[in-house]
Amino acid sequence: MVLSSAWRAKDGDVALALVNISEDAVPIRYTLTKDDYPIPPSGMVVDSGKATAYDSGRISLDITLAPYDIRVIEAT
Repeated sequence: MVLSSAWRAKDGDVALALVNISEDAVPIRYTLTKDDYPIPPSGMVVDSGKATAYDSGRISLDITLAPYDIRVIEAT
């Protein structure tokens, strides 16, 4: 089971926190769009210290959370 939360900072950055509370790895395949989240049309996504660019107002996630893993993904 994965718990999640999203929030927007005062500077406009958006973060998505994911927590796997199960004993099994869980694949996460999800798309954040500017229609659903207040993300800019283009920018950078930071996940585990690695920054990658995104555009078209879409951020696609394809990750696997290890058992009891915590990830914070930030869109700037």
